Amino acid sequence: MALDDRPLSLLGSADGKRVIVALPYEVVVVHAETLELEKSIELPLAEPSVALADDEGGLWFGGQHLYRGSVWSTKAEKFGSKLGGFVDRVVLVGPRTLCGVGTQGEILVDVEKETVLHRRKVAERDVLGLMASVDGRAVSLWLEPDPHGHGAGPSNFAWVIDPEHLSGYMRLKLRNTSALAVPSEAVVAIGRAPGGHCVLAARDGAVGWTNRALRPMLERVPDVELRGSTPLAIAADERWIYVLRPGATLHRFSIEPPPPESKDGAKDKDKDKRKSRCPRRRPASFRATRPAS
Repeated sequence: MALDDRPLSLLGSADGKRVIVALPYEVVVVHAETLELEKSIELPLAEPSVALADDEGGLWFGGQHLYRGSVWSTKAEKFGSKLGGFVDRVVLVGPRTLCGVGTQGEILVDVEKETVLHRRKVAERDVLGLMASVDGRAVSLWLEPDPHGHGAGPSNFAWVIDPEHLSGYMRLKLRNTSALAVPSEAVVAIGRAPGGHCVLAARDGAVGWTNRALRPMLERVPDVELRGSTPLAIAADERWIYVLRPGATLHRFSIEPPPPESKDGAKDKDKDKRKSRCPRRRPASFRATRPAS
């Protein structure tokens, strides 16, 4: 099928039978096999984001305001009040808890009681990504203010928002990020693998992934010639991590366990060659801290 406008995002339905496509001021529901258009939902949102609300086809739409809808209906209704600036991106982190991140801060909302559980207001910034973990947390990526007052840009980490520990957010980095901030190592895209793992892509081309508890596992660093291609998006399935780069270029990295300890000299030599092609960064550390307001 052909879509007149540039798609902003794609999301599979809980039953795998439909694809929800976000477009400027519209969200369309497409049959996954036939690609037939089933529903068109008009929204007063320039760049709507979409999140699954439940296993029955419910949907949440984020943007200038928060809306609730369904794959079965062409109508969406506004939800809550005074949420503008906090729900540019939305995701459900529990059966009744919605996490929103926007230009003005972060918010947690009890969608059954329609009450705000947490709100943190910040100076205006751009949001690059938001995903839910399998244990009720959210991972978000936004532009950080430059400490020297030179605007804002991506940082070397994403933030983990835990509804159970809101006094500070945990920083999530690639496993071998340098101890000091290095612009080329800034995280520019995040995604989620089917098993609940978080995948991250850095400006220099490196990609990494975590376990289900959001602890770093492995990473891949591409050859030098790839480092000039800043990742635009990252996604994963059970076997591969896919990275979209400028120029309609798609790279994939195998998700595999580390090779076993080798006792053969030839294998050790091959292992050394692999290391030379994939340089390691300096070790990273994880800690909980409060983001800059």
